[in-house]
Amino acid sequence: MTEINSSTIYSAMQTGIPYKSYRKTILGKVEVKYLDPFEEKIGVILLQGHPNHNDETCFIDMWSEKEDAFFKKINANHIKNGVIIPFNRASIPVAESNPYNVLTDEELFDLLNNPFFKLQQAMNKMTSQAPVYRLLTIAESEEKSEKIINHIKARLSELQEHELNVR
Repeated sequence: MTEINSSTIYSAMQTGIPYKSYRKTILGKVEVKYLDPFEEKIGVILLQGHPNHNDETCFIDMWSEKEDAFFKKINANHIKNGVIIPFNRASIPVAESNPYNVLTDEELFDLLNNPFFKLQQAMNKMTSQAPVYRLLTIAESEEKSEKIINHIKARLSELQEHELNVR
């Protein structure tokens, strides 16, 4: 592989736009072989996860025509049987970030100085532990009332419990 092709492939990997992508279609694990674009050696990867949930572990990306041709040839049986199918990554919806999870420290400080119910409503919309923990830290440093601090701790506990249940 020439240096120009390697840099082109590396650039494509950084921008996240693969030449072609494939997805497994079954719930079981699928072992596929691929051509490493930099070392030009055969690699093996185990695709797993739930294909209907678009788990990242269900996909394999090809970054060049050469890799794609190799992949199709060496995994022809999987492709022929429909275990692996070509997939358009653009069809996966991009998850929007929750605006309440990305509040700045100044916005969190302003939120603490709002009426209690507005603070409570905002905290209920936070789905990550990080902003709630930051809010708790600011509330403690500003010596807010026990009612507010306890409510923030309760919300943090809810989020931690939810995360443990998801795992």
